[in-house]
Amino acid sequence: MIEAAVTSKGQVTIPAAIRRAGSPPPRPTTPEP
Repeated sequence: MIEAAVTSKGQVTIPAAIRRAGSPPPRPTTPEP
């Protein structure tokens, strides 16, 4: 599971460790009908 910190502005901050790993930013799980 990827932990992302959400700021008061609603922006998602990716931990530096994950950025270093080169992993893509986590996408919000939105089930499509």
